[in-house]
Amino acid sequence: MADFTHEGGLSQSSFTATAKGSLVHDPPATEGSGSVNVTMTLTTPETDDDQVVVIGAGEREGVYLNGREVKGKDETGVVLYTRVIAFVASVGAITELVALTPRLSRSDRVYMGSLVTTTAPHTVQDILAEIAGGWSRQELEKSTLNWKLTLDERNCPRAFQLVWRAPIQEAVLASSWTTGYSGWRTGTIEAPQ
Repeated sequence: MADFTHEGGLSQSSFTATAKGSLVHDPPATEGSGSVNVTMTLTTPETDDDQVVVIGAGEREGVYLNGREVKGKDETGVVLYTRVIAFVASVGAITELVALTPRLSRSDRVYMGSLVTTTAPHTVQDILAEIAGGWSRQELEKSTLNWKLTLDERNCPRAFQLVWRAPIQEAVLASSWTTGYSGWRTGTIEAPQ
C-alpha cells in the first residue's frame, strides 16, 4: 500500500484530472489494470473532490463514487477518469510496460523506455483509443509511449511518468500522466459497505 498523488490528461483537451489517495497492489490479479485497488479524491474540469474507490478485481470489483457503486457500463466522466488513473498508477501496469519495452535505459535508480503504442498491453491500447475518441489500431500504430520510473531505496516506485506522443495532422501531441508514491506499507482497501 502507498499514498499517491496524480495529475495528467490529454494535451489540448479538457480530459485532465488530479487525484490523491492510497493504492494497494494485488499481484495475483491477471493484468495491470486489475492489479490495483484505489481510494482517492478526484478533481476534474467537471467535478470537484469526488470520493472514489476502485476495486480492480475480485468479488467486489467495480467503481464506487461517493460511497455508491456505479452500475452498468457508464464509461463517461468520473468513471473514465478513474479507470485511466487507476491504470497508469498501477504497479502491475508499470510492470507490464517495462516488460514489453524493447530497450531500457538506466541512470542510478531511474529507468526509462519507449515503445510503439500497439506493442503495449491491450488494456493500455483500449484506454488510449477510448479517450482519444475511438482511435483505430492504425492510428495508435503511429503513436509511442515514453515512460520514466524512479525507484526508492527499497525498490518501490517513487514516481512514474507516462507520455503518449501521437501525431495529429501536422503536429505531435504529447499527453502525460505523472504519479508520485510515498509511504509504502502493508494494508488493504475495501469496497464501501
